[in-house]
Amino acid sequence: MIRLVRTNDGVIVDSTGKQPGRGAYLHVQQDCISKGINGAIARALKSEITEANLNQLKEFLSDHLSTMQDDETENLSTKED
Repeated sequence: MIRLVRTNDGVIVDSTGKQPGRGAYLHVQQDCISKGINGAIARALKSEITEANLNQLKEFLSDHLSTMQDDETENLSTKED
């Protein structure tokens, strides 16, 4: 799960899980990400998400998902050996 935090600068990804501010968690599953981007995150954080914040979040999630898929592929190939 990924923690998102509402700060004075907007919504950020909290990779440490310790950033101050109102937080919300997002599952790293495509359907959850879609729902989150389409409004659930803003409702949970009780804040508007700017276009810039949304683009940063999409970029982070895209990178994170591709990393997870690479890890899953590597784990599968290791199990086959």
